[in-house]
Amino acid sequence: MRKIVQTRTFEKALKKTHPNEKKAIDKVVRKIIEAPEKGDRKKGNLAGVYTLTFGLHGAQFRIAYRFDATTIELLSFGPRENFYG
Repeated sequence: MRKIVQTRTFEKALKKTHPNEKKAIDKVVRKIIEAPEKGDRKKGNLAGVYTLTFGLHGAQFRIAYRFDATTIELLSFGPRENFYG
């Protein structure tokens, strides 16, 4: 099993999240743990980063992460709109 690591950016965003929203994020993180390669693989400046899109309160959100054989690093999450900039 891979070790799960949260970046400071991810931790700060998670602290600001309502408990019900944390449950939804937890489900998505479990999906990432089960099959990290199923996320959308990014290219260019974001090479090595994967994202997974999920619905929350009728809006689309993304979790960005990267992984290797031993670790999954949760980078960030937020609304899909303007996620990268």
